[in-house]
Amino acid sequence: MFPTRKLLKGYVCPDYDSCTLSPCLFNHDKPTPTPPPLPPSSSSVPQKRPGGAGAQAGPSKIVRTVDGGIAPPRPAAVGPAQAAARLEARRAAAPPAPAPAKPLPTNINPPRVAITTGQAHTPSPTRQKLLTALYDQFLLNYAALPDPARLSLASLHALNQELALYNRSNKQTYRNAVISALARLKKRPPAQRVEETGTLEEDAERAKRLEEEEKGKLTKERVERFVSTKEVLEKFDYVVDVPAGRGGDAPTEEGNVRKCDRCGTEFVVKAELEETPCHFHFGRQITEKIGGVKHRVWSCCPSPNAPTCQSGPHVFRDSDLAVLHSRIPFIRTGLISTASPSSPALPIIALDCELVYTTSGMALARLTVIDHNSVVVLDEHVRPQGTVLDLNTRFSGVKEEDVASAVLDARGVRDKLGELIDEDTIMVGHGLENDLKAMRIVHLRVIDTAIIFPHPNGGTWRHALRNLTREHLGKFIQDGHSGHSAVEDSEAALELVRYKMKQTAGR
Repeated sequence: MFPTRKLLKGYVCPDYDSCTLSPCLFNHDKPTPTPPPLPPSSSSVPQKRPGGAGAQAGPSKIVRTVDGGIAPPRPAAVGPAQAAARLEARRAAAPPAPAPAKPLPTNINPPRVAITTGQAHTPSPTRQKLLTALYDQFLLNYAALPDPARLSLASLHALNQELALYNRSNKQTYRNAVISALARLKKRPPAQRVEETGTLEEDAERAKRLEEEEKGKLTKERVERFVSTKEVLEKFDYVVDVPAGRGGDAPTEEGNVRKCDRCGTEFVVKAELEETPCHFHFGRQITEKIGGVKHRVWSCCPSPNAPTCQSGPHVFRDSDLAVLHSRIPFIRTGLISTASPSSPALPIIALDCELVYTTSGMALARLTVIDHNSVVVLDEHVRPQGTVLDLNTRFSGVKEEDVASAVLDARGVRDKLGELIDEDTIMVGHGLENDLKAMRIVHLRVIDTAIIFPHPNGGTWRHALRNLTREHLGKFIQDGHSGHSAVEDSEAALELVRYKMKQTAGR
């Protein structure tokens, strides 16, 4: 027999009425019947103790703690309504619960390792395991992005990252290369935009590009050394002093005899077109070696003694400062500047002007100005002075509708420019002496790309802007038939200054 330890005395014997075992392991005491449940009270108000309203409550029971102290009395019972009110008050006073954080899905459709041709230096299961680790890390880095973009970008960049590491490693270095990449990815700040995502290699390229942009950032201090002196400007035919006299006394040449700028024929300047047009070459004369012999030919018709290829009205231009001053008076920058502390002048601008032939000579028809970040700050067509003889659209890009819709004249657009500049503003351009003459402005803070990129022949020989842009920037400009783009020319001049600044940095 097993020794009895009264382990089953708490259970009534199943054969309570007919059990014959002695002793029995179960309990044989008469079970106490369970009292029936009390009926629910008709009122939730607690009943008064016997004795009436004047009866005194008995002494409260003193409850002592384990260490002998007196426990505080229990709070009085409250009804359901009071309990609900207290609960609502607590909820109102409690601070709002923070929104649950978006769960980061891990291993949701992880990408599969790319199959490479040839003999693999690392087994595919090993590569897949490390690819999944990269994918999980990219998911963490892109946690702030919306789910569709986060999952797709994490998959794409994990694949590209693993493949890049695989291609530049071997069997011995592959695992360590991935572990090192994971460590670098963990240190990378979380991406807040799609533009901030990418592999480690793309991160390096982005950082290098930003460094180059910072290195090429144009400031007055960095480009100050390229500003030409007054003597150099005079050498390159800049107007450095306002001509004598009041100016503006001969606004047009109508009725006078002038020499055609294209064919050399003398003609009377009239607002009406001549019956006998001018025949000319639109290109310029260049030297070409033909059959071993040098010939002067036209760039538009590069063959000796080529017949003229264009026809149009006779036109003329003025180069004498006194004559230009008599058309529209010259003025210094300081007299047109309206910059103020609330609207300061721009430190650096690049500009380009387009000219057309009129009865007043070459007249301003468009002014384009960009700031040092290549943002267009002024681009205005101008009502030319005098009657238009030829829009010269092949080179100016100005059309009849542009002149018809122009609101400002040369003086008006000059005042508009005065809102952006002052005497200390550095102007950038190519052959700016012609632009300043067209606007009748005397300005001495100039960076001319025709000067800072000297011609090998020396003197005042100049490279064409399109040649400088092609040689140093690898870009092609002025190659269309609809005329030059003033914005494109201004941006090219600014980029050439930036290129020159980088090339001479530290010198």
